[in-house]
Amino acid sequence: MSPPIWSSWFQEVVPAVLRGMRDHNKAAGKTDIRGRAVFLITQAYGEQSPGVTGAPSRNQNRLFNLQAKPKGFNGGQPFGVADGQTEGGVSIGGLSQGEGATVAERVALTSPTFFYDSPYRAVLHFLKMMPKSDRYPKAYEALVSPSGTLDSYFKNLQDAGFATHKNYAEDMKATYRQVLPQLKAWLKYRIADLNAKIAALEPGVDRLTETQGIDLTGIGDFDETKRQAGIQLAQLKPKLNVLKDESTLLGDFLGEFA
Repeated sequence: MSPPIWSSWFQEVVPAVLRGMRDHNKAAGKTDIRGRAVFLITQAYGEQSPGVTGAPSRNQNRLFNLQAKPKGFNGGQPFGVADGQTEGGVSIGGLSQGEGATVAERVALTSPTFFYDSPYRAVLHFLKMMPKSDRYPKAYEALVSPSGTLDSYFKNLQDAGFATHKNYAEDMKATYRQVLPQLKAWLKYRIADLNAKIAALEPGVDRLTETQGIDLTGIGDFDETKRQAGIQLAQLKPKLNVLKDESTLLGDFLGEFA
């Protein structure tokens, strides 16, 4: 089976969004509404288009156009950065982006922008910053509450001034209609690929585990055989567990669209 369109982008973004939402909701005591991940995947697709910017790892692992709060403005240009916005794996740098209500009105402004050590970190930080902001609590609630909808999420972001483009919410709904069939195709492809890798690894892990359980201490070279089995098992078992976790995560997510 050939990889579907934008496979490398989906591979970096989708597991990061799913794990980030799962871990954030658990820490915040929120219901893990797995289907809401498509809100953030749509947002990342629209704001960091795979066809324009490529995979996040090529662009400071940015998924969303979340800008750091500046200390102030001078002639419309932000200056400085307010304290308390960074943490481990999160830094701030200047980035020039087009800002304006329409494409024709866009001008390049350099704003303090968040950079990350991984897409997963980008998701966690975005979810952490939204409820702390005085602008985005309504959008955050639309993302994590049972009554939230895709329309309300993007409308609340637009109303709060998250993006300067006047058609931001409508553009994002159009992006959702574009990304959904691509996402479903990638999920099916990736789950099949993961399950094939799991099937190839499991017999070897089972044999190594069995070897570890045999007690033939002092008999010939078995002590060394057992030691080598332990080394291999320490390498393969975590890899197998990661593959299984991702397969389950993606399978549950695909089930949301059944």
